[in-house]
Amino acid sequence: MQASFCYSVRTDDHVNFPEQISAWTGSCVLIPCYEKDNRRINNFLWYQNPEYDDDKKQWTRTVVYDNKNTKKVDSHFEGRVKPYVGQGNGACGIVLHNVQEGDSGYYRLRTIDGNDQWMTKKNVSLTVSDSGPELMIRPVGVGREYQKLTLSCYVHYYCPDYDIKLSWDGDVRGETKTTVPRLEWSVRNKKPIMTEAEFTFTPTWEDHNKTIQCALTKGDSEVTKTGPVVLNIQYSPKGVRIRPETSPVTISKGEEVALECTAESSNPPIDTYRWYKSANNIVGSNSHYSARESGTYYCEAENTIGRTRSKGVAINVLYAPTVTLKIPSREIREGSQYTLTCSVDANPQPVNITWYKDYEKILNKNRDTLTFPTIREQDSGSYRCKADNIIGSESSADVYVDVVYAPKNPEVVVEPKKPSFVEGSSLRFSCNVNSSNPGVSQFTWYKNEKVMASERPLPQTWIEVVMVNIKMEPLNPLKKS
Repeated sequence: MQASFCYSVRTDDHVNFPEQISAWTGSCVLIPCYEKDNRRINNFLWYQNPEYDDDKKQWTRTVVYDNKNTKKVDSHFEGRVKPYVGQGNGACGIVLHNVQEGDSGYYRLRTIDGNDQWMTKKNVSLTVSDSGPELMIRPVGVGREYQKLTLSCYVHYYCPDYDIKLSWDGDVRGETKTTVPRLEWSVRNKKPIMTEAEFTFTPTWEDHNKTIQCALTKGDSEVTKTGPVVLNIQYSPKGVRIRPETSPVTISKGEEVALECTAESSNPPIDTYRWYKSANNIVGSNSHYSARESGTYYCEAENTIGRTRSKGVAINVLYAPTVTLKIPSREIREGSQYTLTCSVDANPQPVNITWYKDYEKILNKNRDTLTFPTIREQDSGSYRCKADNIIGSESSADVYVDVVYAPKNPEVVVEPKKPSFVEGSSLRFSCNVNSSNPGVSQFTWYKNEKVMASERPLPQTWIEVVMVNIKMEPLNPLKKS
């Protein structure tokens, strides 16, 4: 059906509507329309591909909708178009149902308010096809482990009378939220009208390189999918371990074991390695390390996201004993307690410790200490200890132990040896000492408890007297006897 109206010239349209709409064959099309400045339109018509006849001064072509007179509607659109008020203050919008490719074209709005009649300068371009609007995915950024990531897919389409569903497919756990457009806001701000589905999840390192797709379902079964999106999730190194993994690793002194720090996965790649001996002692900074000493070793791998430390690997270095004989002092007073200690550094620990005195083995002393509860003169001598393990043996240096004591068993010898003497005759008294360490430093002679002679230092161990009742007392620095 053809229709014509007088043409009103305006400098600008006082309604807002989208400029482009795309739809699938058989779907519906919403053309939202909103008045500017809170104006209300009483009578309006929508035209498809309108033309103005300059001769007749009239608009012609196909009437799609007339809100006052349905008889003016072209038979092609009859029964397929209804008004849409919807969101906001719109009063001039329409919905086209079961659209076909022949519905494609541009649409313009004609309003009639008494003698005020006008045709919009702008138009809505409608494209109807089997392929319809394209399903799109917003660019996916780089994700980070344990930080929420949102993916978004959308289609530039919305019609309240045609059911579409957006969903996300993939081996990733998350939540999908579908949003419909804010029609009036979108139209007034010249933003695309779209249906959007956001997929929010908290990725782990295992989600890296997984694929996910957005799917569009039209009606009950027709499905369109986007191309797969490969997730790029950054995370600290995972599965960090030391090779060889056997623990402990046993080597002999002078040998070394090659250790390698490996990771199951890392994104971005590992840029720093650290080797630790024990907990916090850094000993290396490469992916490989040669261990020569006993201890527990750890490796740490780091990238720009974080660092991960491996479990420890124990290195056991075997070596022959190193032996040192320790003594409290080289001189010890007789009667004191005295202990010699055989200090041994060996791995494994010694099986045997053997003690020697003056190069003779001391029996039944397989201990790392040799103790004299009460040391005696006869314990003086040269001592050493020897330690053995499965790798070898070593002896300590000889250490001389000097037991010091006071003079022992002093004895007075009278010459000449006679049973009796004549008064006034000469006698010789000599002082003999059995032993003394250190040697005797002074002799003192007494008669009737009174000192009659004393010599220091010692040159003289005898005295000639013409008297009787004499006693002698030899001295050394320790004691007199």
